[in-house]
Amino acid sequence: MFLIFNTFFFTALLFCSFVAVLQWRQTHDRAIVPYVGYLLGTFAHYGRQFWITYAVEFGVEAPPDPPLQWNTPLSYAALGCYFLFLKYLMNTRRDAPGLSFLLIRISRSFFLLIGANILVQALLGSAKADQIHQMVQILLFPLMIWILIQIWKNTYFFYQKLVMIGSTALIIGFVCVLMTRLVEGRHDWIRDAICCFPTPWGDVCVYHLKVGILLDVICFSWALTLRQKILLQNAVPRYIQFHKISDVKDSFLEEVQAFLEKRIGEESFRIPELAAGMHLSVAQTNRKIKEKTGLTTEQYVLKYRLEKAFDMLQDTDKSIREIGFAVGFREAAHFSNAFKRYFGKSPREMRKNNASNASNTQENAE
Repeated sequence: MFLIFNTFFFTALLFCSFVAVLQWRQTHDRAIVPYVGYLLGTFAHYGRQFWITYAVEFGVEAPPDPPLQWNTPLSYAALGCYFLFLKYLMNTRRDAPGLSFLLIRISRSFFLLIGANILVQALLGSAKADQIHQMVQILLFPLMIWILIQIWKNTYFFYQKLVMIGSTALIIGFVCVLMTRLVEGRHDWIRDAICCFPTPWGDVCVYHLKVGILLDVICFSWALTLRQKILLQNAVPRYIQFHKISDVKDSFLEEVQAFLEKRIGEESFRIPELAAGMHLSVAQTNRKIKEKTGLTTEQYVLKYRLEKAFDMLQDTDKSIREIGFAVGFREAAHFSNAFKRYFGKSPREMRKNNASNASNTQENAE
Protein backbone atom coordinates (compact mmCIF):
# COMPACT_ATOMS: atom_id res chain seq x y z
CA MET A 1 0.00 0.00 0.00
CA PHE A 2 2.93 2.30 0.74
CA LEU A 3 4.24 1.88 -2.81
CA ILE A 4 0.78 2.22 -4.40
CA PHE A 5 -0.03 5.43 -2.53
CA ASN A 6 3.27 7.10 -3.37
CA THR A 7 3.16 5.98 -6.99
CA PHE A 8 -0.28 7.57 -7.33
CA PHE A 9 0.96 10.71 -5.54
CA PHE A 10 3.95 11.27 -7.84
CA THR A 11 2.03 10.32 -10.98
CA ALA A 12 -0.66 12.90 -10.13
CA LEU A 13 1.99 15.63 -9.70
CA LEU A 14 3.63 14.87 -13.05
CA PHE A 15 0.33 14.47 -14.91
CA CYS A 16 -1.01 17.79 -13.61
CA SER A 17 2.28 19.46 -14.57
CA PHE A 18 1.99 18.11 -18.10
CA VAL A 19 -1.64 19.27 -18.46
CA ALA A 20 -0.76 22.72 -17.09
CA VAL A 21 2.03 23.13 -19.65
CA LEU A 22 -0.42 22.31 -22.45
CA GLN A 23 -2.85 24.86 -21.05
CA TRP A 24 -0.13 27.50 -20.94
CA ARG A 25 0.60 26.97 -24.63
CA GLN A 26 -3.03 27.85 -25.38
CA THR A 27 -3.61 30.87 -23.15
CA HIS A 28 -0.22 31.93 -21.68
CA ASP A 29 -2.01 32.35 -18.38
CA ARG A 30 0.54 33.73 -15.87
CA ALA A 31 -0.94 31.65 -13.05
CA ILE A 32 0.24 28.44 -14.73
CA VAL A 33 3.98 29.15 -14.42
CA PRO A 34 4.13 29.26 -10.59
CA TYR A 35 1.67 26.35 -10.44
CA VAL A 36 4.02 24.14 -12.46
CA GLY A 37 6.87 25.32 -10.22
CA TYR A 38 4.83 24.31 -7.16
CA LEU A 39 4.15 20.85 -8.61
CA LEU A 40 7.75 20.17 -9.66
CA GLY A 41 9.19 21.55 -6.41
CA THR A 42 6.87 19.29 -4.42
CA PHE A 43 7.75 16.32 -6.62
CA ALA A 44 11.48 16.87 -6.11
CA HIS A 45 11.06 17.47 -2.35
CA TYR A 46 9.26 14.21 -1.69
CA GLY A 47 11.01 12.29 -4.47
CA ARG A 48 14.26 11.76 -2.62
CA GLN A 49 12.49 10.88 0.62
CA PHE A 50 10.48 8.27 -1.26
CA TRP A 51 13.56 6.86 -2.98
CA ILE A 52 15.50 6.51 0.26
CA THR A 53 12.55 4.85 2.03
CA TYR A 54 11.91 2.60 -0.95
CA ALA A 55 15.56 1.55 -0.99
CA VAL A 56 15.48 0.64 2.71
CA GLU A 57 12.17 -1.21 2.42
CA PHE A 58 13.11 -3.33 -0.58
CA GLY A 59 16.82 -3.78 -0.01
CA VAL A 60 17.95 -1.49 -2.80
CA GLU A 61 21.13 0.48 -2.27
CA ALA A 62 20.22 4.06 -1.40
CA PRO A 63 21.85 6.89 -3.37
CA PRO A 64 24.63 8.72 -1.53
CA ASP A 65 23.67 11.87 0.33
CA PRO A 66 25.00 15.09 -1.17
CA PRO A 67 27.19 17.36 0.97
CA LEU A 68 24.13 19.50 1.76
CA GLN A 69 20.52 18.43 2.23
CA TRP A 70 18.20 19.84 -0.43
CA ASN A 71 14.77 18.69 0.74
CA THR A 72 14.11 21.87 2.73
CA PRO A 73 15.27 24.30 -0.01
CA LEU A 74 12.98 22.49 -2.45
CA SER A 75 10.03 22.84 -0.08
CA TYR A 76 10.76 26.58 0.16
CA ALA A 77 10.80 26.81 -3.65
CA ALA A 78 7.43 25.03 -3.81
CA LEU A 79 5.94 27.36 -1.19
CA GLY A 80 7.26 30.44 -2.97
CA CYS A 81 5.56 29.30 -6.18
CA TYR A 82 2.38 28.45 -4.23
CA PHE A 83 1.94 32.00 -2.94
CA LEU A 84 2.60 33.45 -6.40
CA PHE A 85 -0.03 31.08 -7.80
CA LEU A 86 -2.55 32.38 -5.26
CA LYS A 87 -1.78 35.97 -6.23
CA TYR A 88 -2.33 35.43 -9.95
CA LEU A 89 -5.32 33.10 -9.80
CA MET A 90 -7.23 35.07 -7.18
CA ASN A 91 -6.72 38.46 -8.94
CA THR A 92 -5.55 40.03 -5.69
CA ARG A 93 -3.76 42.81 -7.59
CA ARG A 94 -7.13 44.28 -8.52
CA ASP A 95 -9.39 43.24 -5.63
CA ALA A 96 -6.92 43.46 -2.74
CA PRO A 97 -3.71 45.31 -3.73
CA GLY A 98 -2.40 45.23 -0.16
CA LEU A 99 -2.81 41.45 0.00
CA SER A 100 -1.23 41.14 -3.44
CA PHE A 101 1.82 43.06 -2.21
CA LEU A 102 2.02 40.78 0.85
CA LEU A 103 1.81 37.59 -1.23
CA ILE A 104 4.67 38.79 -3.43
CA ARG A 105 6.78 39.60 -0.37
CA ILE A 106 6.05 36.20 1.21
CA SER A 107 6.93 34.44 -2.03
CA ARG A 108 10.22 36.32 -2.31
CA SER A 109 10.97 35.56 1.33
CA PHE A 110 10.73 31.82 0.67
CA PHE A 111 13.04 32.12 -2.32
CA LEU A 112 15.51 33.97 -0.08
CA LEU A 113 15.14 31.22 2.53
CA ILE A 114 16.50 28.76 -0.02
CA GLY A 115 19.87 30.48 0.02
CA ALA A 116 19.69 31.08 3.77
CA ASN A 117 19.08 27.38 4.48
CA ILE A 118 21.97 26.30 2.26
CA LEU A 119 24.25 28.87 3.92
CA VAL A 120 23.30 27.74 7.43
CA GLN A 121 23.91 24.11 6.46
CA ALA A 122 27.35 24.98 5.10
CA LEU A 123 28.40 27.08 8.11
CA LEU A 124 26.56 25.57 11.09
CA GLY A 125 25.47 22.13 9.94
CA SER A 126 22.21 20.50 8.90
CA ALA A 127 20.95 20.09 12.49
CA LYS A 128 20.93 23.85 13.05
CA ALA A 129 19.28 24.41 9.66
CA ASP A 130 16.59 21.91 10.59
CA GLN A 131 15.89 23.76 13.85
CA ILE A 132 15.38 26.99 11.93
CA HIS A 133 13.16 25.16 9.47
CA GLN A 134 10.97 23.94 12.35
CA MET A 135 10.52 27.54 13.50
CA VAL A 136 9.55 28.54 9.96
CA GLN A 137 6.93 25.77 9.87
CA ILE A 138 5.41 26.91 13.16
CA LEU A 139 5.19 30.52 11.93
CA LEU A 140 3.86 29.46 8.53
CA PHE A 141 0.75 27.72 9.87
CA PRO A 142 -1.07 30.77 11.34
CA LEU A 143 0.15 32.89 8.40
CA MET A 144 -1.49 30.53 5.90
CA ILE A 145 -4.75 30.54 7.86
CA TRP A 146 -4.80 34.35 7.95
CA ILE A 147 -4.05 34.62 4.21
CA LEU A 148 -6.77 32.09 3.44
CA ILE A 149 -9.31 34.16 5.37
CA GLN A 150 -8.25 37.36 3.60
CA ILE A 151 -8.39 35.79 0.15
CA TRP A 152 -11.80 34.25 0.85
CA LYS A 153 -13.21 37.77 1.18
CA ASN A 154 -12.25 38.40 -2.46
CA THR A 155 -13.46 35.10 -3.91
CA TYR A 156 -16.07 35.49 -6.65
CA PHE A 157 -15.78 32.68 -9.19
CA PHE A 158 -16.26 28.94 -8.76
CA TYR A 159 -12.68 28.19 -9.82
CA GLN A 160 -11.46 30.54 -7.08
CA LYS A 161 -13.58 28.68 -4.53
CA LEU A 162 -11.90 25.47 -5.65
CA VAL A 163 -8.54 27.06 -4.88
CA MET A 164 -9.80 27.92 -1.41
CA ILE A 165 -10.98 24.34 -0.86
CA GLY A 166 -7.61 23.00 -1.98
CA SER A 167 -5.73 25.44 0.25
CA THR A 168 -7.89 24.44 3.22
CA ALA A 169 -7.06 20.77 2.57
CA LEU A 170 -3.38 21.72 2.47
CA ILE A 171 -3.58 23.56 5.80
CA ILE A 172 -5.34 20.62 7.48
CA GLY A 173 -2.59 18.33 6.23
CA PHE A 174 -0.04 20.75 7.65
CA VAL A 175 -1.43 19.96 11.11
CA CYS A 176 0.19 16.52 10.79
CA VAL A 177 3.59 18.15 10.24
CA LEU A 178 3.26 20.30 13.36
CA MET A 179 2.02 17.43 15.55
CA THR A 180 4.88 15.26 14.32
CA ARG A 181 7.28 17.92 15.60
CA LEU A 182 5.58 18.03 19.01
CA VAL A 183 4.34 14.49 19.63
CA GLU A 184 5.75 11.13 18.67
CA GLY A 185 2.98 9.52 16.67
CA ARG A 186 2.37 6.43 14.63
CA HIS A 187 1.23 5.70 11.08
CA ASP A 188 -1.92 3.70 10.52
CA TRP A 189 -3.73 2.33 7.46
CA ILE A 190 -1.43 3.52 4.70
CA ARG A 191 1.97 4.75 5.67
CA ASP A 192 2.48 8.41 4.72
CA ALA A 193 -1.30 8.87 4.55
CA ILE A 194 -2.79 8.68 8.07
CA CYS A 195 -0.97 9.78 11.24
CA CYS A 196 -2.29 9.26 14.78
CA PHE A 197 -1.07 11.10 17.86
CA PRO A 198 -1.69 10.37 21.55
CA THR A 199 -3.47 13.10 23.51
CA PRO A 200 -5.08 13.26 26.98
CA TRP A 201 -8.41 12.62 25.22
CA GLY A 202 -7.20 9.60 23.27
CA ASP A 203 -5.55 9.22 19.87
CA VAL A 204 -6.13 12.01 17.34
CA CYS A 205 -5.78 10.93 13.72
CA VAL A 206 -5.21 13.35 10.82
CA TYR A 207 -4.17 12.75 7.25
CA HIS A 208 -0.57 13.35 6.23
CA LEU A 209 0.50 16.51 4.41
CA LYS A 210 0.92 14.39 1.27
CA VAL A 211 -2.82 13.73 1.24
CA GLY A 212 -3.46 17.46 1.68
CA ILE A 213 -1.14 18.20 -1.26
CA LEU A 214 -2.89 15.58 -3.37
CA LEU A 215 -6.31 17.08 -2.61
CA ASP A 216 -5.17 20.62 -3.26
CA VAL A 217 -3.47 19.64 -6.55
CA ILE A 218 -6.74 18.08 -7.73
CA CYS A 219 -8.65 21.25 -6.79
CA PHE A 220 -6.00 23.54 -8.29
CA SER A 221 -5.92 21.63 -11.59
CA TRP A 222 -9.71 21.66 -11.79
CA ALA A 223 -9.70 25.40 -11.08
CA LEU A 224 -7.10 26.05 -13.78
CA THR A 225 -9.09 24.00 -16.29
CA LEU A 226 -12.21 26.05 -15.60
CA ARG A 227 -10.20 29.28 -15.84
CA GLN A 228 -8.69 28.25 -19.20
CA LYS A 229 -12.13 27.36 -20.48
CA ILE A 230 -13.36 30.85 -19.60
CA LEU A 231 -10.36 32.47 -21.28
CA LEU A 232 -10.82 30.44 -24.45
CA GLN A 233 -14.59 30.90 -24.60
CA ASN A 234 -14.16 34.66 -24.38
CA ALA A 235 -11.89 34.77 -27.41
CA VAL A 236 -13.56 36.40 -30.43
CA PRO A 237 -13.15 34.17 -33.51
CA ARG A 238 -11.18 35.94 -36.24
CA TYR A 239 -13.75 35.09 -38.90
CA ILE A 240 -16.37 37.31 -37.19
CA GLN A 241 -16.19 40.55 -39.16
CA PHE A 242 -18.83 43.25 -39.36
CA HIS A 243 -19.12 46.99 -38.85
CA LYS A 244 -17.45 48.56 -35.89
CA ILE A 245 -19.72 48.43 -32.85
CA SER A 246 -19.91 52.19 -32.48
CA ASP A 247 -20.98 52.54 -36.15
CA VAL A 248 -24.07 50.36 -35.74
CA LYS A 249 -27.12 52.59 -35.21
CA ASP A 250 -29.67 50.78 -33.07
CA SER A 251 -31.39 52.07 -29.95
CA PHE A 252 -31.06 48.77 -28.05
CA LEU A 253 -27.38 48.33 -28.90
CA GLU A 254 -26.72 51.95 -27.99
CA GLU A 255 -28.21 51.25 -24.56
CA VAL A 256 -26.00 48.19 -24.26
CA GLN A 257 -22.94 50.23 -25.22
CA ALA A 258 -23.79 52.94 -22.71
CA PHE A 259 -24.04 50.30 -19.99
CA LEU A 260 -20.78 48.64 -21.05
CA GLU A 261 -18.99 52.00 -21.06
CA LYS A 262 -19.64 52.28 -17.33
CA ARG A 263 -18.46 48.74 -16.58
CA ILE A 264 -15.75 48.17 -19.18
CA GLY A 265 -12.91 48.19 -16.64
CA GLU A 266 -14.43 45.40 -14.51
CA GLU A 267 -13.09 41.98 -15.34
CA SER A 268 -15.64 40.40 -12.99
CA PHE A 269 -18.52 41.92 -14.99
CA ARG A 270 -21.00 39.22 -16.02
CA ILE A 271 -23.85 38.87 -18.51
CA PRO A 272 -26.62 38.68 -15.85
CA GLU A 273 -25.59 42.18 -14.74
CA LEU A 274 -25.93 43.44 -18.32
CA ALA A 275 -29.36 41.80 -18.62
CA ALA A 276 -30.46 43.42 -15.35
CA GLY A 277 -29.25 46.78 -16.63
CA MET A 278 -31.37 46.31 -19.77
CA HIS A 279 -34.37 45.19 -17.64
CA LEU A 280 -34.44 41.89 -19.52
CA SER A 281 -33.77 38.28 -18.74
CA VAL A 282 -30.43 36.75 -19.73
CA ALA A 283 -32.15 34.72 -22.47
CA GLN A 284 -33.88 37.80 -23.89
CA THR A 285 -30.62 39.77 -23.87
CA ASN A 286 -28.74 36.96 -25.59
CA ARG A 287 -31.45 36.58 -28.24
CA LYS A 288 -31.67 40.31 -29.07
CA ILE A 289 -27.90 40.75 -29.36
CA LYS A 290 -27.63 37.62 -31.51
CA GLU A 291 -30.42 38.81 -33.82
CA LYS A 292 -28.90 42.26 -34.29
CA THR A 293 -25.20 41.40 -34.54
CA GLY A 294 -24.80 37.68 -35.19
CA LEU A 295 -22.60 37.50 -32.08
CA THR A 296 -23.15 35.86 -28.76
CA THR A 297 -23.36 38.28 -25.84
CA GLU A 298 -19.93 37.20 -24.61
CA GLN A 299 -18.41 37.83 -28.04
CA TYR A 300 -20.16 41.19 -28.32
CA VAL A 301 -18.84 42.33 -24.93
CA LEU A 302 -15.31 41.18 -25.77
CA LYS A 303 -15.44 42.88 -29.18
CA TYR A 304 -16.51 46.08 -27.46
CA ARG A 305 -13.54 45.82 -25.08
CA LEU A 306 -11.08 45.13 -27.92
CA GLU A 307 -12.34 47.99 -30.08
CA LYS A 308 -12.03 50.35 -27.12
CA ALA A 309 -8.48 49.11 -26.64
CA PHE A 310 -7.78 49.68 -30.36
CA ASP A 311 -8.97 53.28 -30.08
CA MET A 312 -6.87 53.84 -26.96
CA LEU A 313 -3.77 52.49 -28.72
CA GLN A 314 -4.25 55.15 -31.39
CA ASP A 315 -5.43 58.07 -29.27
CA THR A 316 -3.46 57.76 -26.01
CA ASP A 317 0.11 57.25 -24.83
CA LYS A 318 -0.89 54.77 -22.14
CA SER A 319 1.14 51.58 -21.87
CA ILE A 320 -0.28 48.37 -23.29
CA ARG A 321 -0.73 46.96 -19.78
CA GLU A 322 -2.62 50.08 -18.70
CA ILE A 323 -4.88 49.87 -21.74
CA GLY A 324 -5.62 46.20 -21.13
CA PHE A 325 -6.41 46.97 -17.50
CA ALA A 326 -8.68 49.87 -18.53
CA VAL A 327 -10.82 47.63 -20.75
CA GLY A 328 -11.15 44.80 -18.24
CA PHE A 329 -8.13 42.53 -18.85
CA ARG A 330 -6.15 41.83 -15.70
CA GLU A 331 -3.67 39.53 -17.45
CA ALA A 332 -1.48 41.17 -20.10
CA ALA A 333 -0.98 37.85 -21.92
CA HIS A 334 -4.74 37.29 -22.15
CA PHE A 335 -5.25 40.80 -23.52
CA SER A 336 -2.47 40.41 -26.09
CA ASN A 337 -3.72 37.00 -27.26
CA ALA A 338 -7.35 38.13 -27.59
CA PHE A 339 -6.33 41.33 -29.42
CA LYS A 340 -4.10 39.49 -31.88
CA ARG A 341 -6.72 36.81 -32.45
CA TYR A 342 -9.23 39.43 -33.55
CA PHE A 343 -7.12 42.14 -35.23
CA GLY A 344 -4.36 39.89 -36.58
CA LYS A 345 -1.65 41.88 -34.79
CA SER A 346 -0.60 42.16 -31.18
CA PRO A 347 -1.17 45.50 -29.39
CA ARG A 348 2.55 46.21 -29.60
CA GLU A 349 2.63 45.52 -33.34
CA MET A 350 -0.50 47.60 -33.88
CA ARG A 351 0.96 50.57 -32.03
CA LYS A 352 4.22 50.32 -33.93
CA ASN A 353 2.31 50.15 -37.22
CA ASN A 354 0.25 53.22 -36.28
CA ALA A 355 3.40 55.14 -35.38
CA SER A 356 4.98 54.19 -38.71
CA ASN A 357 1.88 55.28 -40.66
CA ALA A 358 1.77 58.60 -38.80
CA SER A 359 5.43 59.21 -39.58
CA ASN A 360 4.92 58.45 -43.29
CA THR A 361 1.89 60.76 -43.42
CA GLN A 362 3.91 63.58 -41.88
CA GLU A 363 6.77 63.07 -44.35
CA ASN A 364 4.37 63.12 -47.30
CA ALA A 365 2.76 66.32 -46.02
CA GLU A 366 6.16 67.96 -45.81
